[in-house]
Amino acid sequence: MINNFRVLGKSVLLEAGYYDTADEAKRREIFLKNQTIKTTAPSGNDEQTKRAIAINFNTKNKTISFTLDKEITEENRDYFFALKHGASKDERKFLSTNCPRIGGNPHFGKTITESINYIANKRSKKEISNWFAKNIDVNFDNILNHIKDTFLKTVKIDNNEFSILDENLLIKEQRQIFKEVKGINLKDLKKLKNKKKIYDKLAEAHNYVINRKYFNNSSSVPNKFPDIALIKIDDKHILEIKDLRDSYLNMAYYDLFERFFIEKSKENRVCHICHNIANVLGEVSLPMKFYGTTNTLYLENLKKANAYKSFSICKECLAQVLTGMKYVENELRDSLFGISCYLVPSLEKEENNFETRYKRIFRLLKNNTSYKEDIDEIYNLVRKSGKKDNFTFNLLFYDSPPGSQVFNIIKLISNIEYKDLTKKLNLFEEFRKDYKLSLLSQNITLNDVRYLLFPSKYSHSNYDAKLYRKDILDLFEAFIHEYSLNYHDLIHRFINIYRHRFNNTNTNIDQLAPFRMVLILSIFYAIKPLKGGKDMNGGRGLTDIINKEYKRFFNTHNDVYVDNYFRQGLFLLGTIINKIVNKQRKSKEGDSDAGRRKKLSSTFLKKLNYDGIPPRRVGKFIAETKNFVQIYDIYEEPGIWGNIMDRLQGIEMSDMKGAEVVFYILTGISYDAYLGMLYGKEKNNGSNKEE
Repeated sequence: MINNFRVLGKSVLLEAGYYDTADEAKRREIFLKNQTIKTTAPSGNDEQTKRAIAINFNTKNKTISFTLDKEITEENRDYFFALKHGASKDERKFLSTNCPRIGGNPHFGKTITESINYIANKRSKKEISNWFAKNIDVNFDNILNHIKDTFLKTVKIDNNEFSILDENLLIKEQRQIFKEVKGINLKDLKKLKNKKKIYDKLAEAHNYVINRKYFNNSSSVPNKFPDIALIKIDDKHILEIKDLRDSYLNMAYYDLFERFFIEKSKENRVCHICHNIANVLGEVSLPMKFYGTTNTLYLENLKKANAYKSFSICKECLAQVLTGMKYVENELRDSLFGISCYLVPSLEKEENNFETRYKRIFRLLKNNTSYKEDIDEIYNLVRKSGKKDNFTFNLLFYDSPPGSQVFNIIKLISNIEYKDLTKKLNLFEEFRKDYKLSLLSQNITLNDVRYLLFPSKYSHSNYDAKLYRKDILDLFEAFIHEYSLNYHDLIHRFINIYRHRFNNTNTNIDQLAPFRMVLILSIFYAIKPLKGGKDMNGGRGLTDIINKEYKRFFNTHNDVYVDNYFRQGLFLLGTIINKIVNKQRKSKEGDSDAGRRKKLSSTFLKKLNYDGIPPRRVGKFIAETKNFVQIYDIYEEPGIWGNIMDRLQGIEMSDMKGAEVVFYILTGISYDAYLGMLYGKEKNNGSNKEE
């Protein structure tokens, strides 16, 4: 995995011209540019979140003003050059960054003081001072100190001193806004013993409550804030000030890269990636906490000082790895099955224009209708780029709460071959086409698997999605890498979800869900036979089924039905039940949708025990079904009762599970409903054509 990031990062740097220049300053800037925050404005109509917040220190007029800066778009990414703030304990030193929030507000004053302290601290250390003297001009320190002395004021509470923006230096109209907002009584702050809480309250009261009023026309806490905040000096971004630009970039470069090799490096060690002897990292400091190592007993937290013995990385490889990781974070991140995911390309070697065949993979996997369009588009992109039509990638599923530095890996699914994936997805496409599902506005995709087998808002009023993430991903990995799935587990999961959905009054009953589940079982069988799916004695069938549609369905899904006559018999019983339900429904056609749904739940469907029907009770259920057939004068397929009784003979002595019994009854109900829907749709379409 680590090598995937390295090759990807080298490809990005190669495309950016990093290796085309020997100018160290230029190379640093290219590296930093690829570490900047992806600038894509949020969707919606909230103009305040589409533009960056800027605070301008006017050194000529000695005034402070808050403004909305340029739009947060990809075109303006190089202008912002926003670098992500690190862990909460790290000094705030970037003058254009993600909105560091305290109480929901960007914290400009703290950035000035902590930048000054950061540089002063580094200059004071012997092993670092030479680098700072060579790369950061003292004028950069001076301008920061000038801003602090001019625009910040010191507030003292007990023995604690805090530097905050001087609201008296705000431009007139914004100073007036500040006066309209109720502040905090400093006497009350003395009751707060925690230094951080005191500072947070001061920041909230004096520094940024202005923003709330100014940008939201309200004194309440805003729900949304722009993703980027920057500090300007005399209306100029720091990168627009020629005398300060290089010093700022060098400081950023030191913090994000160079410090690892000046402060904590090991000399003349073997890099575990390129195998060259060079200075390597003394401690592993990658943003994504996972690595390929040469020592299977490697535990980073056992002793950090010895981390390099298990995993060492040289300067050149680290630049490539960090660039690759940042590219994935910015460009190849999405959500699959409601879980955050990174797509990590597996490039054999560095190359240009590699992104054309990867960026559409998420759209392909998230598709809710047809895979064909995305497969065709990826094929065209690959063909135009002259690359191989088969390529490999990895999917890294993770959990990283907003505002947190935590990075928890949920699952890594590696070595996914695109051609192999499309073969599997085409199985869905074939059923979609064969059963004319688009005509019924129905789909069959991986997302159907997720919603048919696992809790969601459609089945549960309250559920914790985190509890099911691993199970969902285990099933997805089995699909990708052709691991055998457990037949009984799939049936049990489906019946559990169907039961909850049937009993959930806030959602509609999915009539075709059991029918689609049979299609999914057939797809899984085609990929790899299910465990336990054919172990049971399937009864016998001496009579021939007359209905061609039922017979064709059994033959199409032979792994599920052929030679298992108990399943066939239960399916045929379900087709009769669907006719009963239709007859009951017709008597309620004049009801409202809500009323009809309520009454539908009291139809024969309610007699099914969705917790499971033991095989020994099937005979009693058949008798009850026959009774309803007579009451409602239901049309019976020729010979169907003979087919049912023949196939279900001896089921009471079988080891069939109760959930299975219900499932196969439901498949008959669902398929018969499908045939009715399809017939009605085709009939209507034919009438429309004649008209």
